[in-house]
Amino acid sequence: MDQILHEKFIQLNLPLIYSLDQVDKILRQKYGAVKCQKDLLGNIKADPNINYDDIAACYMIMDETVLSHLFTEVEKASHKELSENQTSLLPEENEVNASLWRKIQQGKLIIIILESKNKENISSFTLQGLNEKLFHELLVLNGIAPQDCVPKNPKYGQYLNSLQQTGYL
Repeated sequence: MDQILHEKFIQLNLPLIYSLDQVDKILRQKYGAVKCQKDLLGNIKADPNINYDDIAACYMIMDETVLSHLFTEVEKASHKELSENQTSLLPEENEVNASLWRKIQQGKLIIIILESKNKENISSFTLQGLNEKLFHELLVLNGIAPQDCVPKNPKYGQYLNSLQQTGYL
């Protein structure tokens, strides 16, 4: 299967790296993402997985129709369970954080944080809210180094799988 995906990838001549402008356009058009200031996202400075100084862009997806189409049945069931149990997955430091996390847990909000070391391309991303489809999309948009595009390379295999999951292949 990887060989078939590899051949499709080569044939389609898809980009290996996406610019922040390209990523912005895809997130806005395909997912109805709305760009927001990083200061609106609660205390992300305290998140050890985020390099605050490298944050290039933050997005929120709040449109109920878009979210409904994004979430799998399993993800929707998880949101329903969390809503019914009013459980919090993370300690809530203040009302802004508490409100954001409640919305995320209920499936009413997804937050995407893009980091860029060179201010041109994504160097890493954080997805707040469980969503397999967006995770694969962000892996694709994060790009892959040309030297990694070798059949049997696990990283390349994951990249090809994400391309297939998101409909690029």
